[in-house]
Amino acid sequence: MEKGMPQPPLELPLDPDLPVFDLPDPASLVIPQIDLRLAIKRRHSVRSYVREPLSLEELSFLLLVHAGNKERARDTGHIPYCSLGRGAPRV
Repeated sequence: MEKGMPQPPLELPLDPDLPVFDLPDPASLVIPQIDLRLAIKRRHSVRSYVREPLSLEELSFLLLVHAGNKERARDTGHIPYCSLGRGAPRV
């Protein structure tokens, strides 16, 4: 608890009226190995996008690397992504 206010929940409750479906295990996505220095050297912004939607495997992976480990967050109270200063603890 900071500043006398309780920590907000780490996630909102599911709306029972909305569909829920399982995403594939992100470990099933094959990601080519690349040297870290080469990856940093090749890094650049992309402002043009393809019209093809992400596969469920790609979406699963992106959600995983963005959100981090929710079990650890529940255990420690630390949110593994930016809270934008909304009262959540920073890591």
